[in-house]
Amino acid sequence: MRPTLPSALRLMTAVGPALLLAACALPYSDTSSRRFNWLSAGLNAAMFGGFFIGADLFTHGNAEGMPAALFTCLAAASGVALVRREARAASPLIPIDLLKLPTFALSTAASICAFTAYMLAFLALPFYFITTLHRDQVQTGLLMTAWPVAVGLAAPLAGRLSDRIQPSILGSFGLAVLATGLFLLATMDQHATTPAIVWRMAVCGFGFGFFQAPNNRILLSAAPRQRDGAAGGMLATARLTGTTSGATLAVLVFRLAHGGAETVDLFLAAGFAVAASTVSLFRLTRPAPRRAKRVPL
Repeated sequence: MRPTLPSALRLMTAVGPALLLAACALPYSDTSSRRFNWLSAGLNAAMFGGFFIGADLFTHGNAEGMPAALFTCLAAASGVALVRREARAASPLIPIDLLKLPTFALSTAASICAFTAYMLAFLALPFYFITTLHRDQVQTGLLMTAWPVAVGLAAPLAGRLSDRIQPSILGSFGLAVLATGLFLLATMDQHATTPAIVWRMAVCGFGFGFFQAPNNRILLSAAPRQRDGAAGGMLATARLTGTTSGATLAVLVFRLAHGGAETVDLFLAAGFAVAASTVSLFRLTRPAPRRAKRVPL
């Protein structure tokens, strides 16, 4: 069906300013003469698609049937084939060459763990507020805003401080604060006041905001300049993998727990935040990455 004129105008209104701003602000990037790798792209789609679909079927109670197992096997087989194929490539679709760099690999692992904790908490908190703390839907929505507001305040500050303090230290500090906030939320009294909930949510958002900017900076700095695109893609992949894993774990806990699943999810999120903080600290044992000069592709 061809789009109607109003829908096309709405699309241009939404996309046009972004394209104009990008054309004016983004630097020029040299094009590549390499052809698009359709086979690797297909294997990549089969790997992640099979994993996510299999996880979704599993969390919906279909673990005993064949579909979940088939999609999981498809993901595993595609992943093995993709890694073997890309290991021989000069600029692989999955940046295996970058994952051999300890700082890059640790930053990626920290990002996955942090976003797993984030999604575990964000899926559990609305149910926690409603069932355990006895708030209604409107109050729950307002309470949830404290986290992103704190992230918005903390992230610019963390970005400026990363010029003076090692990003690994800032990221580890932020994740430790996030774990503390999640633990304080999980152990709240069911008669907790609204200010008590808000400041705990703000602690979580402050910690998460202090992690993101420094971690993104050190991850991108660990890659050579000619691999900036691959590093950015891996950053997005780590975020997607973490949020999907967190959502899967949260739903799995709701399936298996007969009561108090929200609290279990919050404790589990705090554990992933501690793991991410520990992984981030390991980067201190590695020399600070130096950006290589850009070389022609």
